[in-house]
Amino acid sequence: MNQMFHQFLQKFNRKTSPVDTRNEAWIRRINRESYEHQRELNLPLDQVLVSAIDSETTGFYPESGDEILSLAAFRWKGEIWEGSYHSYVRIEGQIPPPISKLTGIYPHDLLEAPPVKNVLPTFLDYIGKTVVIGYYIGHDVNFLNYYLWKNFRKRIENRVLEVGKVVTLLYPECKNASFDEVCTFFEICNPGRHTASGDAYAVAMLWEKLVILLRERGVENLLGLYKELVRQH
Repeated sequence: MNQMFHQFLQKFNRKTSPVDTRNEAWIRRINRESYEHQRELNLPLDQVLVSAIDSETTGFYPESGDEILSLAAFRWKGEIWEGSYHSYVRIEGQIPPPISKLTGIYPHDLLEAPPVKNVLPTFLDYIGKTVVIGYYIGHDVNFLNYYLWKNFRKRIENRVLEVGKVVTLLYPECKNASFDEVCTFFEICNPGRHTASGDAYAVAMLWEKLVILLRERGVENLLGLYKELVRQH
């Protein structure tokens, strides 16, 4: 009996292997991320830290060679502005003249700009783990993921929210409205239209107004908002 108990103690007190240690660290990290994930979902909307982002590009299809010209973001929580980010991006190709006319970005603006592989790490560092929002967020995320994968074999891991869908949730008649029309509807002045900084700032202003309207509707947090968006479809 004593020998069996001694063998049990030896087994129980054996040194943890490096593999066991790695597994335990991985489990702790997963549990921590799961807790943070749930906590963010249940935060009041005006306490959720978001990054309103926008990009200007040479076209719509990065897989066909279109490139990012500029990136901007505004970190926002409730009514508190937590700084901004903007960078031009030096491209390998040419800027189509109609794009220059639309965005105000010309070749000389990019001469001293960093290449996309240098811009993306600073952009990701700025947005951190915030919830990323944009009006037509799919366009921006498509370009970001394409060039992140091309240069670093990674993609955006942030929670992403398309603000245009939230507008439609609250005002179904705005389903096919343009960003300009929505800004006019919400009385948001955007003198920097078709610039990354101007549009990102307008998205942040729009989000601030939407949070108030959502709370009046009884939507208190991201979890409630996602449920409403699912019902909408």
